[in-house]
Amino acid sequence: MSGRRPWGVWGVGPRIVIATVGCFVLLLALGATFPALRIGERPPVALATLAGILMAAAVVVWIVVIREVRPAYFAGRLVTGGLFAHVRNPIYSAFIFLECPGLALLLWSWPGLALPLVAYAAYRRWIPLEEARLQQRFGAEYAAYRRRVPALVPRLRGAGRTR
Repeated sequence: MSGRRPWGVWGVGPRIVIATVGCFVLLLALGATFPALRIGERPPVALATLAGILMAAAVVVWIVVIREVRPAYFAGRLVTGGLFAHVRNPIYSAFIFLECPGLALLLWSWPGLALPLVAYAAYRRWIPLEEARLQQRFGAEYAAYRRRVPALVPRLRGAGRTR
């Protein structure tokens, strides 16, 4: 493969984040325009707090992953330890399972509850494009990693076992 790095260090992530944020804005506008779509005026304090905790946890995951990925990317190494030992796409997982549910709770609308599903569908569609590039770049090393570690949902037992 040439020295060119398609999509940069973040792969298809920005594409998916833009699509999900677009859906969030659309759902926010729908809720404002059609109050019947809202579950209530605002989420209860406990759920708003949970939303904040979920979104803060996602940011922590992002920071940890950025610290792992950037040096490895520029050194041409595949990251398979840390959070990557549990799931191949920890930033995407954090976005789907932490950030989007937090945003959905803050939207407090019936259609907003679909936001995590929209994000999951987008990631499942676009991740293969990114993984094909990783396979091309890292060959057998990536193929073995891919067999060992799930894409988005960590395994409950035996997660992160490396050989």
